[in-house]
Amino acid sequence: MTQFLKIDNRDYLIITPGYKSIDASVSNEFKEKLINIIDEGNSYILIDLINVRYIDSIGLAGLISILKNTKDNGDIALSNLSETVKTYFRLTRMDRVFKLYNN
Repeated sequence: MTQFLKIDNRDYLIITPGYKSIDASVSNEFKEKLINIIDEGNSYILIDLINVRYIDSIGLAGLISILKNTKDNGDIALSNLSETVKTYFRLTRMDRVFKLYNN
């Protein structure tokens, strides 16, 4: 079970998943952890993807699901996307859906 690093900075709860990829093999675990964090009352979350080098359609679907859960009362933002992940977000036009930050 991979740990998340959580840092509370008043505006957003910053989460750094320890995964190297967010794909079908970890998507459910990743989504469940984020849902638990949201259920604890954290509705503004910045996911720092510094460790993530790859994301597939299942992983992206999990992120979209989490975004939908917070849309009315919060927000999900992503930072430190690798070039591969940035390209994937551009190709799928998810760069228009998620707030993306360099760092």
